[in-house]
Amino acid sequence: MRMNVNNISNTAILNKEEGTDIRKQLGNLSSSQWAWALSIFWYPYMLFEPVATLTLKRFSPNIWMSRIMFTWGIVSMCQAATHNYSGILACCFFLGMAEAGYPQTVDFLSEDECAAILADLPQQAPTMRAKTFDTDQVKSLFKSATFFPFLMIWTTHGIGGWGISFVLPTVIYELGISNTAVSQVLTVPPFALVFLILMSLAYFIHHGYLSHWVAGLGVEGIQIICYILLINVKQPVAKYIFVMIATAASQSFFAIIWPERIRVAKGTTTAGLAIGMTNASGQLMGIVGPQIYQPKFGPTYRISYACSIALLAMCLGAVLSTWHFVRKGDAKGMTMQETEDGVLVA
Repeated sequence: MRMNVNNISNTAILNKEEGTDIRKQLGNLSSSQWAWALSIFWYPYMLFEPVATLTLKRFSPNIWMSRIMFTWGIVSMCQAATHNYSGILACCFFLGMAEAGYPQTVDFLSEDECAAILADLPQQAPTMRAKTFDTDQVKSLFKSATFFPFLMIWTTHGIGGWGISFVLPTVIYELGISNTAVSQVLTVPPFALVFLILMSLAYFIHHGYLSHWVAGLGVEGIQIICYILLINVKQPVAKYIFVMIATAASQSFFAIIWPERIRVAKGTTTAGLAIGMTNASGQLMGIVGPQIYQPKFGPTYRISYACSIALLAMCLGAVLSTWHFVRKGDAKGMTMQETEDGVLVA
């Protein structure tokens, strides 16, 4: 389903050599106009994501996901028929709105299987039978020391790390390695590398050799190094290698840290809002990212890389502070549990 978000980025260089690329067909769009065409999708997506997450309490996941696929398909067909700037803006906006946005209710599991799955979940895990909206949980969410640091992580990494992915075909093409067709193919290796990185890190994390936080810090550090090298290196093939590594690292980061974001959220309402608001803040990557990586900054994109370095440095600080607060909360929770079990006497 996420293909439609990146399709417009891939079309950016189609038929560029023949002079009939999409920017010209839509009326010779300027660098700024094209950036808006890429980013407008994310405004409604960010706005409706928290609401859509809570809506799952009223509609079952299969109904809600079917609604998303149906409306997404309609808007995508309309997008193919656009011939001007205002048309592509309107379609991308409604596409973002269409996309914005359980063991106890499934039919394919037996009662014993459902019970086994639910028994394996932590006590604070969300549940379909919990209150639809708990104001006490909302208050506790905003009072949590980890709430705003998590938002900072998703915002700074989203813009600084993911920003390049929205214009990746254009960045690779402007390296001058080959034509547009080969440049499209060269967008595949970065995402294949994502698979290798995540599988490797998952193994080490699962077996206790690494924590989520250490892995996340390492991935962020690699991206910063790659962007520094991209500012200084001039050889096209070397620059492509660094672009590939930076892109793969950026795509891996959220998957590494996300389990900690879910684990820290306690309660159904808390989890719904935390997931929705964290995801919503992450959508700033689609709003600001294309603005940072506008075509006018190419082919070197030094200004863009410098912005990414600054944002990723801020993300490193946010990761360290969040890790500190999570460890502090875990220690407090263990102490309270031991007290309840009678191990400690207050």
